[in-house]
Amino acid sequence: MRITEPDFRSRLKYFLPVWLVPVILIISAIQEQEYGKENAWLGGSVPIVLAVVLNLPFLYGWISRKIPVKEMLLFWWLGPFALWVVLVQIKLAVFG
Repeated sequence: MRITEPDFRSRLKYFLPVWLVPVILIISAIQEQEYGKENAWLGGSVPIVLAVVLNLPFLYGWISRKIPVKEMLLFWWLGPFALWVVLVQIKLAVFG
């Protein structure tokens, strides 16, 4: 699998929304830390609902068999998890 394959580029639209989930979770954690749980606009169940909604394009591609298993593991699970780990380290370094 080469990343420059045209088939991969057409499937990339299913993965991009999923990569926003770690960013939303970190923003939510920073807001809760800075403003408290009551004043955070992205607190509570909002990040969970957004995570479910942002996974819907991927689930459509997966159910319709447009996404191979290797790409699913790399770009839906491992990639966002690695991004989340990096963002947590940055948050700890900057915000404590």
